[in-house]
Amino acid sequence: ALLVSIALKPPHLHLPLTHLSIAAALAARAAVSACAPELAAQLAFKWPNDLLLGPTPEQAGKLGGILIQTALSAQGSVGYAVAGIGLNANQRADQLPAVAPPAPPPTSLRIAQGAPVDRTALLIALCQAFAAALETPPHQLLTAWRDRLSTLGRRVALYARPDDLAPVLIGQAVDVDADGALLLQDDQGRRHTVHAGELALRPAE
Repeated sequence: ALLVSIALKPPHLHLPLTHLSIAAALAARAAVSACAPELAAQLAFKWPNDLLLGPTPEQAGKLGGILIQTALSAQGSVGYAVAGIGLNANQRADQLPAVAPPAPPPTSLRIAQGAPVDRTALLIALCQAFAAALETPPHQLLTAWRDRLSTLGRRVALYARPDDLAPVLIGQAVDVDADGALLLQDDQGRRHTVHAGELALRPAE
């Protein structure tokens, strides 16, 4: 795997924190696309922070994920943020962990390409893409991320945690708001703004 942690402090931390995860996700997709251009069309995002690889959302596996952590300064403002980016690079199928639904099964670039990937080239491409994303206006980041968000328009179940057996909400993933929160419409027509959770696709009813 390629596991990267990038620490940012003001004044370099000028993106809203809600968009830092989006910037990291777009950078991960750009890096994979640069190193494996034949896979670019199969790369998509699963809300809130997964990078998927596959011909359809139902057949896609999890290629990577994003985790943002922050620390407050003594004055109460954000002292620094750490963007954690993980990509499954050269694992074989028998080296990937088994996961239970609703999480998508893991996959790797080696599995998709049938050959190992150059992790150094992948790291360089990732750092370059992330640096560029950090200088991109937030609304442009949101648009680019939304355009590749495979969750939208699908019936989904929302779980509070990945290992929960019962969903807390079922409905249609309608859109995302300006901060990247998911707008989910339940079966009674009510809209909910969801900021965190684990999603699983549900069959249409």
